[in-house]
Amino acid sequence: MSDVPAQLWRWVRGEMPHDEFGYWLYDHADSIKVAVPTDVAAELTNLDFWPAPVTGSDAEQMRERLVFELPRRCACPLMFDRQRIPLGAQFPPHEFEKAFQTIATRTPWLRLSLCRECGQNWYVACDTADDYWYFERLDPGAAGRILELNQWPSMFDGWAHLWPADAEHRAGSVHIDEFRRGIVASFISGLSTR
Repeated sequence: MSDVPAQLWRWVRGEMPHDEFGYWLYDHADSIKVAVPTDVAAELTNLDFWPAPVTGSDAEQMRERLVFELPRRCACPLMFDRQRIPLGAQFPPHEFEKAFQTIATRTPWLRLSLCRECGQNWYVACDTADDYWYFERLDPGAAGRILELNQWPSMFDGWAHLWPADAEHRAGSVHIDEFRRGIVASFISGLSTR
């Protein structure tokens, strides 16, 4: 099996409507057959994505099932582009360090991290006052600007708990509510893979 297409992960995370995914799937059935187990590919291509969305529909049930069944090396494909994860017994700093390599730091609570399994870049904030990790998915260009030019994204600017007490705060570009809890929370304990 090869890598699971990004569009399939978007649908599994709930970021793509059923009907839009259905159109994409029918145009890319061959790549799905190569990327996922044969029985899953057959079920997907025979699934009725319309009308959508219907709570409890076959498409909803399949999407929930694929969270557990799709092959992956790490939790990154399940994470939203802006993911919030509780900082606590399930995902303390030593578990974070097992899963992610810190490649640059901005403050003691802000870092550029790389998934040790898949190589995905993340801009990570560790808010020890509110007890959450905040992950922002970065493309290679954004990670390169951090490493080469020290140009950090502004999303965590202005978040008081992420800066030293004497730091000057600029207005942030992203509000805390834009970071989603969700699918990945089931996998944080050990960042299990399939």
